Amino acid sequence: FCCCLMSARLRSPGGPLSSSSSGGGSSSLTAFSAFWSAGRDYLLRAARWSHMDFELAAYTMKLLLTDPRKAYKHCIRQRDASHRCSRDDPGFVVLMCLFLTALTVAYCVALQVWNPLVWLRAVSVTVGLHFLALGLLFATVTWGGGNRFPRVITFEVEWLCSFDVHCDACVPAFGLFYLLHFLLLAVLCSESWPAAFAS
Repeated sequence: FCCCLMSARLRSPGGPLSSSSSGGGSSSLTAFSAFWSAGRDYLLRAARWSHMDFELAAYTMKLLLTDPRKAYKHCIRQRDASHRCSRDDPGFVVLMCLFLTALTVAYCVALQVWNPLVWLRAVSVTVGLHFLALGLLFATVTWGGGNRFPRVITFEVEWLCSFDVHCDACVPAFGLFYLLHFLLLAVLCSESWPAAFAS
């Protein structure tokens, strides 16, 4: 599934994406400067709620959970319209963080944990570590590896594109391991061998 999303984001239909020059490429300082500028703009947009399209982000999440093939086609259309393989709207990431925060608090309430410090620690682990920190690590590794050892693609991969693939892949994974598990919590917490095996 992740490979399909990555190929949808990376397949260049004639070069509207950022192509790497054949004459040796840009220097690492220029690449870092462009990376820093894009990251700063992305974070500034995340701080302004009116600049984010939450409706499109929710629609994309729904497609990723219900119809991955349609999500793949939607990804191609979005790439062709914006002429870049990454989202410039941080609404998807913000919505995912809000969803994970609400689900983590719901877990604490369901398990009758009322200490706000425990809630804060659980949210920081779920959102900060499981989603953001590991996503930053995986995106950086795949971005660096894809640009350093190109096999199929003939242009430079954006870091945000790698991070978007991580975010897209997290939606069905978290839907299965967090949401479905939460909905079955009453059954899984019962004292029986099937419940112990299923959990």
